[in-house]
Amino acid sequence: MISVIITTYKREMLILKRAIDTVWNQTYSDVELIIVNDYPPYIEKINQLIEKNYMGKRLFIIHNEANMGACYSRNEGIKNANGEYIAFLDDDDEWFPEKLSKQYAAISKNSNIAMVYCSGINVYSNGNKNEMSFIKDTCDTPLKNLLATNYIGGSSFPLIRKEVLCELNGFDTVLLSSQDYDLWIRIVSEYNIVFISEPLVLYYIMEDSITSNPSKRIQGYNTLLRKHKVLYQRFPQSAIGIFKSIISVYVEHRYYNKVAYYLLKSFQYFPYNLSLLRFWSICLLKKLLL
Repeated sequence: MISVIITTYKREMLILKRAIDTVWNQTYSDVELIIVNDYPPYIEKINQLIEKNYMGKRLFIIHNEANMGACYSRNEGIKNANGEYIAFLDDDDEWFPEKLSKQYAAISKNSNIAMVYCSGINVYSNGNKNEMSFIKDTCDTPLKNLLATNYIGGSSFPLIRKEVLCELNGFDTVLLSSQDYDLWIRIVSEYNIVFISEPLVLYYIMEDSITSNPSKRIQGYNTLLRKHKVLYQRFPQSAIGIFKSIISVYVEHRYYNKVAYYLLKSFQYFPYNLSLLRFWSICLLKKLLL
Protein backbone atom coordinates (compact mmCIF):
# COMPACT_ATOMS: atom_id res chain seq x y z
CA MET A 1 0.00 0.00 0.00
CA ILE A 2 1.04 3.58 -0.68
CA SER A 3 0.20 6.24 1.90
CA VAL A 4 -0.33 9.66 0.34
CA ILE A 5 0.10 12.61 2.70
CA ILE A 6 -1.40 15.99 1.88
CA THR A 7 -0.59 18.83 4.27
CA THR A 8 -2.84 21.85 3.96
CA TYR A 9 -2.81 25.39 5.34
CA LYS A 10 -5.44 28.03 4.52
CA ARG A 11 -5.98 26.48 1.10
CA GLU A 12 -9.17 27.23 -0.82
CA MET A 13 -11.43 24.18 -0.77
CA LEU A 14 -11.67 24.01 -4.58
CA ILE A 15 -7.87 23.83 -4.88
CA LEU A 16 -7.58 21.31 -2.05
CA LYS A 17 -10.29 19.22 -3.73
CA ARG A 18 -8.33 19.34 -6.99
CA ALA A 19 -5.30 17.83 -5.22
CA ILE A 20 -7.39 15.18 -3.46
CA ASP A 21 -9.10 14.19 -6.73
CA THR A 22 -5.74 13.51 -8.40
CA VAL A 23 -5.02 10.96 -5.65
CA TRP A 24 -8.25 9.06 -6.27
CA ASN A 25 -7.74 9.29 -10.04
CA GLN A 26 -4.47 7.34 -9.83
CA THR A 27 -4.27 4.12 -11.83
CA TYR A 28 -2.57 2.58 -8.78
CA SER A 29 -5.46 1.68 -6.47
CA ASP A 30 -3.92 0.38 -3.21
CA VAL A 31 -3.76 3.82 -1.65
CA GLU A 32 -4.68 5.48 1.63
CA LEU A 33 -4.87 9.26 1.92
CA ILE A 34 -3.88 11.16 5.06
CA ILE A 35 -4.78 14.85 5.16
CA VAL A 36 -3.01 16.92 7.82
CA ASN A 37 -4.75 20.24 8.40
CA ASP A 38 -2.37 22.85 9.82
CA TYR A 39 -4.97 25.61 10.17
CA PRO A 40 -7.49 24.90 12.98
CA PRO A 41 -10.09 27.50 11.80
CA TYR A 42 -10.60 25.33 8.69
CA ILE A 43 -11.53 22.17 10.60
CA GLU A 44 -15.23 22.45 9.80
CA LYS A 45 -14.63 23.40 6.14
CA ILE A 46 -12.35 20.42 5.55
CA ASN A 47 -14.63 17.99 7.38
CA GLN A 48 -17.55 19.16 5.24
CA LEU A 49 -15.49 18.78 2.04
CA ILE A 50 -14.60 15.19 2.95
CA GLU A 51 -18.10 14.23 4.09
CA LYS A 52 -19.65 15.65 0.92
CA ASN A 53 -17.25 14.12 -1.62
CA TYR A 54 -15.19 11.25 -0.21
CA MET A 55 -17.25 9.16 2.18
CA GLY A 56 -16.26 5.50 1.91
CA LYS A 57 -12.73 6.30 0.75
CA ARG A 58 -9.66 5.13 2.65
CA LEU A 59 -9.07 8.63 3.98
CA PHE A 60 -7.97 9.96 7.37
CA ILE A 61 -7.79 13.53 8.66
CA ILE A 62 -5.43 14.90 11.28
CA HIS A 63 -6.18 18.38 12.60
CA ASN A 64 -3.25 20.12 14.29
CA GLU A 65 -4.21 22.00 17.45
CA ALA A 66 -2.17 24.99 16.23
CA ASN A 67 -0.19 26.06 13.16
CA MET A 68 2.92 23.85 13.32
CA GLY A 69 4.31 24.14 9.80
CA ALA A 70 4.30 21.87 6.75
CA CYS A 71 7.22 19.69 7.81
CA TYR A 72 5.83 19.00 11.28
CA SER A 73 2.59 18.09 9.55
CA ARG A 74 4.33 15.78 7.08
CA ASN A 75 6.09 14.05 9.96
CA GLU A 76 2.73 13.53 11.68
CA GLY A 77 1.47 11.99 8.46
CA ILE A 78 4.46 9.63 8.36
CA LYS A 79 3.81 8.52 11.96
CA ASN A 80 0.22 7.64 11.11
CA ALA A 81 0.86 6.06 7.70
CA ASN A 82 0.08 2.37 7.22
CA GLY A 83 1.63 1.98 3.78
CA GLU A 84 5.01 0.52 2.92
CA TYR A 85 5.62 3.51 0.65
CA ILE A 86 4.87 7.19 1.15
CA ALA A 87 4.18 9.96 -1.37
CA PHE A 88 3.68 13.59 -0.39
CA LEU A 89 1.42 15.93 -2.33
CA ASP A 90 1.32 19.68 -1.73
CA ASP A 91 -2.24 20.90 -1.44
CA ASP A 92 -1.98 23.08 -4.56
CA ASP A 93 -0.24 20.56 -6.83
CA GLU A 94 -1.60 17.79 -9.06
CA TRP A 95 -0.42 14.38 -10.22
CA PHE A 96 -0.84 12.74 -13.60
CA PRO A 97 -2.93 9.53 -13.27
CA GLU A 98 0.02 7.16 -13.86
CA LYS A 99 2.35 8.82 -11.33
CA LEU A 100 2.14 6.29 -8.51
CA SER A 101 1.88 3.27 -10.82
CA LYS A 102 5.07 4.12 -12.67
CA GLN A 103 6.96 4.95 -9.50
CA TYR A 104 5.80 1.78 -7.74
CA ALA A 105 6.87 -0.32 -10.74
CA ALA A 106 10.36 1.20 -10.46
CA ILE A 107 10.81 1.00 -6.69
CA SER A 108 9.37 -2.49 -6.21
CA LYS A 109 11.92 -4.07 -8.57
CA ASN A 110 14.79 -3.66 -6.14
CA SER A 111 14.73 -3.54 -2.34
CA ASN A 112 17.90 -1.40 -2.44
CA ILE A 113 16.02 1.51 -4.01
CA ALA A 114 14.82 3.95 -1.36
CA MET A 115 13.22 6.63 -3.52
CA VAL A 116 11.89 7.18 -7.04
CA TYR A 117 11.45 10.72 -8.32
CA CYS A 118 10.19 12.16 -11.59
CA SER A 119 10.05 15.27 -13.72
CA GLY A 120 7.14 17.68 -13.75
CA ILE A 121 5.46 20.67 -15.39
CA ASN A 122 5.82 24.13 -13.84
CA VAL A 123 2.52 26.01 -13.87
CA TYR A 124 2.83 29.75 -13.27
CA SER A 125 0.20 32.17 -11.93
CA ASN A 126 -0.07 33.79 -15.38
CA GLY A 127 -0.99 30.44 -16.93
CA ASN A 128 2.37 29.74 -18.60
CA LYS A 129 3.79 26.21 -18.39
CA ASN A 130 7.14 24.58 -19.00
CA GLU A 131 8.74 21.23 -18.23
CA MET A 132 11.27 21.21 -15.44
CA SER A 133 14.92 20.88 -16.40
CA PHE A 134 16.31 18.26 -14.04
CA ILE A 135 19.81 16.84 -14.02
CA LYS A 136 18.90 13.51 -15.54
CA ASP A 137 22.27 11.77 -15.67
CA THR A 138 23.12 11.33 -11.98
CA CYS A 139 24.03 7.64 -12.01
CA ASP A 140 27.75 8.16 -11.44
CA THR A 141 27.70 10.98 -8.89
CA PRO A 142 24.14 11.44 -7.55
CA LEU A 143 25.24 12.85 -4.18
CA LYS A 144 27.79 15.25 -5.64
CA ASN A 145 25.21 16.62 -8.09
CA LEU A 146 22.51 16.85 -5.42
CA LEU A 147 24.73 18.79 -3.03
CA ALA A 148 25.20 21.38 -5.77
CA THR A 149 21.53 21.73 -6.72
CA ASN A 150 18.21 20.19 -5.78
CA TYR A 151 17.52 18.20 -8.93
CA ILE A 152 14.84 16.11 -7.18
CA GLY A 153 12.48 19.03 -6.68
CA GLY A 154 9.80 19.52 -4.05
CA SER A 155 7.96 17.01 -1.88
CA SER A 156 5.27 16.31 -4.51
CA PHE A 157 7.71 14.42 -6.74
CA PRO A 158 9.16 11.33 -4.98
CA LEU A 159 7.80 7.99 -3.82
CA ILE A 160 9.78 6.86 -0.74
CA ARG A 161 9.98 3.75 1.40
CA LYS A 162 8.43 4.48 4.79
CA GLU A 163 11.18 2.60 6.67
CA VAL A 164 13.76 4.98 5.18
CA LEU A 165 11.80 8.05 6.30
CA CYS A 166 11.48 6.60 9.80
CA GLU A 167 15.19 5.75 10.00
CA LEU A 168 16.06 9.34 9.03
CA ASN A 169 13.43 10.88 11.38
CA GLY A 170 11.58 12.55 8.51
CA PHE A 171 11.80 16.26 7.78
CA ASP A 172 13.94 18.64 9.84
CA THR A 173 11.48 21.15 11.33
CA VAL A 174 14.27 23.56 12.35
CA LEU A 175 14.82 24.69 8.76
CA LEU A 176 12.68 27.58 7.50
CA SER A 177 13.15 26.46 3.89
CA SER A 178 14.89 23.72 1.87
CA GLN A 179 13.48 21.06 4.23
CA ASP A 180 12.78 18.73 1.33
CA TYR A 181 16.24 19.40 -0.14
CA ASP A 182 17.80 18.49 3.22
CA LEU A 183 15.85 15.23 3.36
CA TRP A 184 16.87 14.30 -0.19
CA ILE A 185 20.54 14.84 0.74
CA ARG A 186 20.19 12.57 3.76
CA ILE A 187 18.48 9.89 1.66
CA VAL A 188 20.93 10.01 -1.24
CA SER A 189 23.96 9.96 1.08
CA GLU A 190 22.87 6.53 2.35
CA TYR A 191 20.55 4.94 -0.22
CA ASN A 192 19.99 4.38 -3.93
CA ILE A 193 17.45 6.40 -5.91
CA VAL A 194 15.88 6.13 -9.37
CA PHE A 195 14.70 8.80 -11.79
CA ILE A 196 11.70 8.49 -14.14
CA SER A 197 12.41 10.80 -17.06
CA GLU A 198 8.81 11.80 -17.55
CA PRO A 199 6.69 14.69 -16.23
CA LEU A 200 4.19 13.22 -13.76
CA VAL A 201 3.48 16.27 -11.58
CA LEU A 202 1.83 19.63 -12.21
CA TYR A 203 3.79 21.95 -9.91
CA TYR A 204 2.01 25.26 -9.25
CA ILE A 205 4.32 28.18 -8.50
CA MET A 206 2.53 30.70 -6.30
CA GLU A 207 3.69 34.24 -5.50
CA ASP A 208 3.42 33.59 -1.73
CA SER A 209 5.58 30.46 -1.75
CA ILE A 210 8.54 30.08 0.61
CA THR A 211 10.91 30.12 -2.36
CA SER A 212 9.83 33.72 -3.04
CA ASN A 213 10.94 34.78 0.47
CA PRO A 214 14.65 35.71 0.23
CA SER A 215 15.43 35.59 3.96
CA LYS A 216 13.96 32.09 4.35
CA ARG A 217 15.73 30.87 1.23
CA ILE A 218 19.09 32.14 2.50
CA GLN A 219 18.48 30.66 5.95
CA GLY A 220 17.78 27.32 4.33
CA TYR A 221 20.95 27.40 2.21
CA ASN A 222 23.13 28.41 5.16
CA THR A 223 21.67 25.65 7.31
CA LEU A 224 22.41 23.10 4.58
CA LEU A 225 26.04 24.23 4.45
CA ARG A 226 26.39 23.89 8.23
CA LYS A 227 24.40 20.70 8.64
CA HIS A 228 26.14 18.86 5.80
CA LYS A 229 29.55 20.46 6.31
CA VAL A 230 31.37 17.10 6.15
CA LEU A 231 29.76 16.29 2.80
CA TYR A 232 30.52 19.73 1.38
CA GLN A 233 34.13 19.43 2.50
CA ARG A 234 34.20 16.11 0.66
CA PHE A 235 32.71 17.72 -2.46
CA PRO A 236 33.87 21.37 -2.28
CA GLN A 237 32.84 22.15 -5.84
CA SER A 238 29.27 21.20 -4.92
CA ALA A 239 29.31 23.88 -2.23
CA ILE A 240 29.86 26.39 -5.00
CA GLY A 241 26.44 25.43 -6.36
CA ILE A 242 24.85 26.52 -3.07
CA PHE A 243 26.83 29.76 -3.03
CA LYS A 244 25.67 30.44 -6.59
CA SER A 245 22.08 30.06 -5.37
CA ILE A 246 22.71 32.43 -2.45
CA ILE A 247 24.39 35.01 -4.67
CA SER A 248 21.57 34.77 -7.21
CA VAL A 249 19.03 35.60 -4.49
CA TYR A 250 21.02 38.60 -3.28
CA VAL A 251 21.69 39.91 -6.79
CA GLU A 252 17.98 39.53 -7.58
CA HIS A 253 17.12 41.72 -4.56
CA ARG A 254 20.14 44.05 -5.07
CA TYR A 255 21.85 43.25 -1.75
CA TYR A 256 25.29 43.68 -3.25
CA ASN A 257 27.15 43.95 0.08
CA LYS A 258 25.88 40.46 0.91
CA VAL A 259 27.06 39.24 -2.50
CA ALA A 260 30.63 40.27 -1.70
CA TYR A 261 30.49 38.60 1.72
CA TYR A 262 29.32 35.24 0.36
CA LEU A 263 31.73 35.42 -2.55
CA LEU A 264 34.61 35.66 -0.07
CA LYS A 265 33.09 32.99 2.15
CA SER A 266 32.89 30.56 -0.76
CA PHE A 267 36.66 30.54 -1.17
CA GLN A 268 37.05 28.48 2.02
CA TYR A 269 35.51 25.57 0.11
CA PHE A 270 37.22 26.06 -3.20
CA PRO A 271 40.12 28.55 -3.04
CA TYR A 272 40.64 28.74 -6.80
CA ASN A 273 37.02 29.49 -7.49
CA LEU A 274 37.14 31.65 -10.60
CA SER A 275 33.87 30.10 -11.81
CA LEU A 276 31.91 31.72 -8.99
CA LEU A 277 33.56 35.08 -9.58
CA ARG A 278 32.59 34.83 -13.26
CA PHE A 279 29.06 33.75 -12.31
CA TRP A 280 28.64 36.71 -9.94
CA SER A 281 29.93 39.15 -12.54
CA ILE A 282 27.46 37.88 -15.14
CA CYS A 283 24.53 38.05 -12.67
CA LEU A 284 25.50 41.57 -11.65
CA LEU A 285 25.90 42.73 -15.24
CA LYS A 286 22.52 41.34 -16.23
CA LYS A 287 20.86 43.04 -13.27
CA LEU A 288 22.49 46.40 -13.99
CA LEU A 289 21.44 46.26 -17.65
CA LEU A 290 17.77 45.64 -16.83
